[in-house]
Amino acid sequence: MSKPIIYIKVTFPINDPKNFKIETNAKPECVGDLIGDFLHMQIGQGRDDSQPDVDRKIYHIDLSVDLTDDTWHTSHDTGNKGLRDGILMHVFQEIVGRKGVIDWILRPTDETQKCKNQSNTSSSPTSEPQILSGSFGRSSSPK
Repeated sequence: MSKPIIYIKVTFPINDPKNFKIETNAKPECVGDLIGDFLHMQIGQGRDDSQPDVDRKIYHIDLSVDLTDDTWHTSHDTGNKGLRDGILMHVFQEIVGRKGVIDWILRPTDETQKCKNQSNTSSSPTSEPQILSGSFGRSSSPK
């Protein structure tokens, strides 16, 4: 039985960055690990000289990972990868907290794999998509 594709859709209002929204079929406690894993995969990918789309008020970034071969796919309306990754870094930081970023970097690498293995591991995502709001990882832990 093949593993599902896990997706994370970020809606990010540039003028109110703490009010980002995430739609996902991943477990809420795994969203930070998954975004961090994606960002880690971008290291060394080279410079993107495309012009960022700075006229938008709201950006949309869709990430997905195919768990059969650990392949990431993305689409975005930011205009370039630097702006995309900067937005994702902000979201990542809001989810795990500033201290959490360092803890995440220093943690054993098998933690993200464990999240991937436990995120809706049936042949296709069965749960309804979850909508998470900005700062969801800060005040209380998601259930």
